[in-house]
Amino acid sequence: MDRHEQIRIARRLLAHIENGTAESAPHQLKVEISRYSDPALWEAEVEAFYKRLPIVAGMSCELPAPGTFKADEIVGVPVLLVRDGEGRLRAFLNVCRHRGAPVAAGCGQATRFSCPYHAWTYDQAGQLVGITSEETFGPIDRSRHALTPLPCAERAGLIFVGLTPGMPFDIDAYLAGVDRHIAASEPETLHYGGERLIDAPNWKIVMEGHLESYHFASLHRNSIGPTTFNNCGAIDRFGPHILITVAHKHIVELRDRPESEWHPLRDGMITAQYVLFPGASITLLGNGMMAQMVRPGEETGRSTNTMVMGFYEPADDPRTATEQAAFLDRIRSVLADEDYAAGFDIQRGLKSGAQQEVTLGLNEPGVIYYHETMRDILAEANG
Repeated sequence: MDRHEQIRIARRLLAHIENGTAESAPHQLKVEISRYSDPALWEAEVEAFYKRLPIVAGMSCELPAPGTFKADEIVGVPVLLVRDGEGRLRAFLNVCRHRGAPVAAGCGQATRFSCPYHAWTYDQAGQLVGITSEETFGPIDRSRHALTPLPCAERAGLIFVGLTPGMPFDIDAYLAGVDRHIAASEPETLHYGGERLIDAPNWKIVMEGHLESYHFASLHRNSIGPTTFNNCGAIDRFGPHILITVAHKHIVELRDRPESEWHPLRDGMITAQYVLFPGASITLLGNGMMAQMVRPGEETGRSTNTMVMGFYEPADDPRTATEQAAFLDRIRSVLADEDYAAGFDIQRGLKSGAQQEVTLGLNEPGVIYYHETMRDILAEANG
């Protein structure tokens, strides 16, 4: 987010604070409880949203040099990300073309990937370069047994992947300009700062929490609540993606400064969070950028959040490394102990039969837009 945008948004937030108002949707929205619990709908949405659209699979700083790789599983799909010898990003199904075992695990640096079952070996371009006891195995066309490629791209310090081989993958059209907005914060200068994996409730409940600040004063009354304004998020839209910017209490200090001296993001007066459909949250912070990748689990009531942090300052000394790890742990604690603990309680409440629908208020525009986007994309996928 460039400084011009920061100032524009800060003006809006200050106006809401002064007037006691909030950003508003054009209407309320009623969401049927079944949208959180129907297994058939869950399956259809995972297919339409996660397996047919570009999704965030990580941050570029996780693969900082040629030969670095990361193996992951995303909604049941085994994925291998590789930066080849020329620095280009490549993505493959992490599946040996002999008997289907994975060819890599974890992350690190490698020039070759070898299946642990029969040691078939692949290079950074996914080509099959070694077959154990080939003379006894018999003839095989190596060119037809390369790793299966997945479409991928890098934008604004983020790695995007399509989980279905050969799927349409127009990343620029899909991002609708949101990547240029994020890129203004210079994500190419980030240094990988660590990862945290958090068990979470239904992925829609998780994403809803990213899209409103209406809950800050009550749910986060002992953590971020005292330092932020409740019910005061600025909402901007980029195609299916949403930017929510929240105000910290000392933003009011800007009233006494000329705009030429305003640096809201650098000075920690705002936090900008981009919710990239379907399940990623990219947060711009004064010390770096955080990607949260929320992925549906194997049942409707479970998901995971993989948090990855890139810091502007490298952890070149033990003190900095300790401080950065503590920063990640604090955020993880707020999410797990407050947001997700409440989310699991919400799931139990929704299953109780107390109500048949949830009413989203005018002051929850981000959540409303998110549900409308899900509805529209699913309808398009179903023809």
